[in-house]
Amino acid sequence: MRSEAERKPTAADIGLSRKVAAGVTVDTGKRDDEGEPILGPKYTGFHALRHWYASWCINRKADGGLELTAKAVQSRMGHSSIQVTFDTYGHLFPDRVPPSGVAG
Repeated sequence: MRSEAERKPTAADIGLSRKVAAGVTVDTGKRDDEGEPILGPKYTGFHALRHWYASWCINRKADGGLELTAKAVQSRMGHSSIQVTFDTYGHLFPDRVPPSGVAG
């Protein structure tokens, strides 16, 4: 059996790390019977639903989201300013920086 450091990451591992990076889950530090990490929700109740909805609005259409602009998300979430939207969900918006060498 391979050690944790030697095994290749699986698709499930990548999906889990994206969920942690997106801020919707936290690693509990526990492992299941197969050695996989057990994740817990970062938010619960209505607050969790609100964050899920915002991330769905932001996610790319190719990933099942709505791919809305930040201004549209601000409006739907009822934020008082675009800054509140970016402070809360800015890490979820895709980088729209053109590849290097492309004039902008």
